[in-house]
Amino acid sequence: MNAKRMIQGCALAALVVASFGCDRRESGTAGAEVKQRGADHPSSVNKPEQSGRAIRDRNELVDDGQEERLELVNRPVDMGHIQVTRVSNDRLFWMGGSAEHAVPVLLDEGARAGLEGKPLAALQYVKVEGTVQRLPDVQTLQTQWNLPPEEAQALSQSNPIYVLAHRVTFELAGGQPPEPGHR
Repeated sequence: MNAKRMIQGCALAALVVASFGCDRRESGTAGAEVKQRGADHPSSVNKPEQSGRAIRDRNELVDDGQEERLELVNRPVDMGHIQVTRVSNDRLFWMGGSAEHAVPVLLDEGARAGLEGKPLAALQYVKVEGTVQRLPDVQTLQTQWNLPPEEAQALSQSNPIYVLAHRVTFELAGGQPPEPGHR
């Protein structure tokens, strides 16, 4: 009888130790495997891993030099009351107070769907939630972002980063969401 209890106790202890080891591995290789499997889920497509505190001030994206801005890659963005400076196409707009200090914002599929077919226009106010990303090469800017060659070249030379938006919502000039039926 004592031998049976001792075996049960050892088995229970082994399970506890094994489960503790599994929890610790989630942050290492096993966690990467779980994330990889989860990458096929629609809610995680095109959402890069975020790190650091959320950027809430547009100036953090434009005030420093190019090397300093590259340090912002993968940081989350959560900015409200941002003015749309201009719209390049149905996936790309620029946010900021002026054309010289504007930051490109690329809408992922979820953000585009969330706009429910309402087009963005210059001078609108929006709230942007997303992640800072490194700007792709000129060829990608032309083929995947649908930018003309001159605009793609100018962007690649002026700004090393952009915001990949996961969610964009319209706001009124005062920073509040519009009432239903308004844009």
